[in-house]
Formats: sequence, C-alpha cells, structure tokens
Amino acid sequence: MEEKVEKSVVNRVKEDLKGKILRGEFRTDKRFSSERKLANIYKVSRITVRHAISELVAEGYLYRIPFKGTYISKDLSKLTIEVIINPPLNISFFSEILTGVEKAISKDGNKLLLKCTNENSELERKYLEKIIEEKIDGLIIVSGKNSFSNIDLIKNVAHRIPVVVIDIYLGDIDADHISSDDEKGGYIATKHLIELGCRKILHLAGPTEHSTAKLRLEGYKKALIENGIEFDQKLIRYTDWSLETGYYETKKFLLNNKIDGIFACSDEVAVGAFKGLRELGFSVPNDISIVGYGNLTVGRLLEVPLTTIDQKAERIGFESYKLLMERLKGERNTHSLKKVILDVELVIRESCGLKKHISIKGRI
Repeated sequence: MEEKVEKSVVNRVKEDLKGKILRGEFRTDKRFSSERKLANIYKVSRITVRHAISELVAEGYLYRIPFKGTYISKDLSKLTIEVIINPPLNISFFSEILTGVEKAISKDGNKLLLKCTNENSELERKYLEKIIEEKIDGLIIVSGKNSFSNIDLIKNVAHRIPVVVIDIYLGDIDADHISSDDEKGGYIATKHLIELGCRKILHLAGPTEHSTAKLRLEGYKKALIENGIEFDQKLIRYTDWSLETGYYETKKFLLNNKIDGIFACSDEVAVGAFKGLRELGFSVPNDISIVGYGNLTVGRLLEVPLTTIDQKAERIGFESYKLLMERLKGERNTHSLKKVILDVELVIRESCGLKKHISIKGRI
C-alpha cells in the first residue's frame, strides 16, 4: 500500500528544488541527486521526494532516461510567464502595467504569454483552467470586477505556481499582492480640494466590494475629518469604474444638491462627471473643481486637463515581475507572501484652477 504524502510538503520540496535548478546549482544534463540523498536533506520520506521529482519532470525541469536516472533539462534559461489582464487594455493604466512587465521580462529573456479577458469571467476561467496543461511557470493577474467569481481556480493555480495579483485585493489566497497606496491617494486628492477652498466635495466612490475603492473612500474621509469638515454620507455616490456612471451619478446628484468639488475614484469616472457638469451649465474649474485618479491618457487629453493621482502604473508592472521571480528562483520561500504598496503622487492640472502643470508629492 502506497504511503500517503502531504501535498504541502511535496510542494515545499519541489519549489526549493526548482529554485536551485533555476539558480544553476545543478549542472545541466548531469544526473540528479538520488531520492535517498534528497530525503535525508529535506528530512522527508522518499515517496515525498518521488512525488516532487515527478512534478518537476511533468513541468519540464527534469527528464528521465529509463534504467539510467533523472537529469536536469537542457534549456532552463527561459521561463514562461503568463499575464492575465481582466480590465480593458484601452484604459491606459492597464496598458502601462503591461509595459512595466514587458520591460522587466526583457532583461531576463523569459517568455511572456498575454491573455486579455475584457472583464469576461468565463474567458478568465478558461485561461486559468489551461495554465497547468500549458506548463506556465508563473502567473501575474490584473484582477477585475469579475475575478471574484473565479477565486476557486485562482487559489488552485496559486497552490501550484507562484502568482502575483495586481490592483484589486482578492482575499486570502497563496499569492503576492501589489497595488498603489489608495488610501493615501484618496487623502491627498481630497486635501488638495480642501486647500483650494472646497467644502462640499462629492465623492464618486467606485464599487463597494473593491479594495481599491474602499481605501480611496477612507482617504477621503480622513482628509475631511483632519480639516474639521463633517463627513456626509449624502455626498457619496457609488459608481463602477466607467465614464458612463460618472456622468449619470453627477447629473442625478446635481439636480437637487450643490457642491464645489468632486473627487472621482478614477479618471474615467471624472471625465464622465466633467461631461455631466458641462451639460448642466457648470464651468470647470470656476464653479466646481475636479480631481480624478490614475493619471490616464483620457484625463490628460480632456478639454480642461484633469488634476489626478498618479499610481505609477509602469512601476507596478515592473515590481510585480520582480516579486514573481523572487519565488520562482527560490530567493524567497514559496509560502512567504508579500503585500507591496507603492507610493502615489498628486499631479496638478487645470481642472482645479491651476494653469501651471506641476507635480507635488503628497504627505499623509
């Protein structure tokens, strides 16, 4: 009867061996260490080692020659990294993230496999199901509004290969997570409006279930309280991330309410708000000032260029790849996960009344 083995122990041995292989600690085409020797090194059973080696063979890191033994594969210089981007790539934040990943991966010569879902959860599911059979070494996933419906598959993939999740936090899964400092961004955006004299600031707050939107709302609240302005729930209107909802919620709100500033959860939403204000006869920034979020191309090209929060999208992509390689090369324990939060910057343009384009770093 075959001895039972714990999957977590097999994974620990496999990932450590994989890291040593990728770092060149074993010579290519030389016979691999014996099961007995590896069992003694890792203080596990031989059957555990056998399972780990079998998985490394299946993933292409090792190969077997009948009656001779197991050997290191000839070409391990190239890894295949898959990037699944759920939000539309025509939003510049996400295309800039991809640019950052591409710049990082080009330095290593590894292979990049790009999959875009355009917020189609079934397509995302299909890509996730194929990852194992396609022998992908690591996954970077830019989460979207539909990713929560595929948490089961994302968890399954994360148990097998290193995974980095970008932007929206998907909860307790075995993956690294990287995003910008959304609370700080919400804080410095709102503080800037207050410093310009705004006291009734409408916040177009994004989806309630998304971590990014929640944290930007927390930053908004913090700036109000610190400046002696009472938080008013009536000044919060929940949107998605689209231009259309920014437009609709702004027009609906202003039919019966007065404001002097708007902080939008994204530049797309801010552009929608701008269009709604113009149709109602308001002048930006003379009547109402607007701050967006993301430093997207759409905001820079607006008739009245948009003050915004720069999330450093390209750097997010670059750093996500570095996180992935730390685990792939065994520089960090496969279960030692990181949550990385990158700094943000306020970019001041005309939508708040300043003609000179300058950037200032925010302090929280």
